[in-house]
Amino acid sequence: MQKLRHENIEIEKKQNRTPARNAALAIGAAGVLGMFSCADKVAAPQPTAYTCPTGIQTQDRTIGYNNDVGSTQFISTDRCGTTIAKETATFSPALATPLPEGKYMVGVLDTGYVLAGLSTTGIILGKEAVTGIVNQGESFPIDNLKFQLDDLSLTNGVKTAIISILDANDNVIKKDLVTVGSTKEYVIDGKTYYFRVYQVAPGYTFGAKWAEAGIFTSVKTVSDGGQLTDSDGTYALKLNVSGTTVTGWEFQRTQ
Repeated sequence: MQKLRHENIEIEKKQNRTPARNAALAIGAAGVLGMFSCADKVAAPQPTAYTCPTGIQTQDRTIGYNNDVGSTQFISTDRCGTTIAKETATFSPALATPLPEGKYMVGVLDTGYVLAGLSTTGIILGKEAVTGIVNQGESFPIDNLKFQLDDLSLTNGVKTAIISILDANDNVIKKDLVTVGSTKEYVIDGKTYYFRVYQVAPGYTFGAKWAEAGIFTSVKTVSDGGQLTDSDGTYALKLNVSGTTVTGWEFQRTQ
């Protein structure tokens, strides 16, 4: 039976589904949209920091950002009443760039996002609508569409999901290939969907082929020194970088 998670409701993986974790895949792989590359971004001038008129209260919390390995995101949030003035995050272990294979669920400004791209110059955040593990021949339903896993391929060490997008009558709208660790954009009936493959098990029998994937309804690309706007305001991003790893980041509310 297909296992889905809607709006971050966890699903349980089958015990025999433990894929290899040693593939490191670059952001912006062949066939992926150019918008999914953080490289060569020019940092914007740092905006003026937000000033709290009533005094700051600090709250600390931790989350696991990758369920397949031991990982912790330490988050410290400075609040001015209900408004976030500044949020600082530290990752243990530090995040490698590019991101290794797998799913990275991070907290940003009290919101859960998938970290869909990372470099030492910027981040890409995806907001999931549907996620889970799908077997060969099964599909993710969203709106009046289905994103179906047809097959998997392994060529020269590159793992790829072969998918079909079906309409409400199961007619094929599009067939495509999505490499593990990449995100592809599809505009259907005026609405945009982003399909990302986190990891796969390219087995040799029908039941052994599965993929962990997700569908985003929005993505946000933020360069180091750039700004992220959400419902609470506008925030400037500062990445903390050590060599080729990102050890943490800071979102500072601007005036």
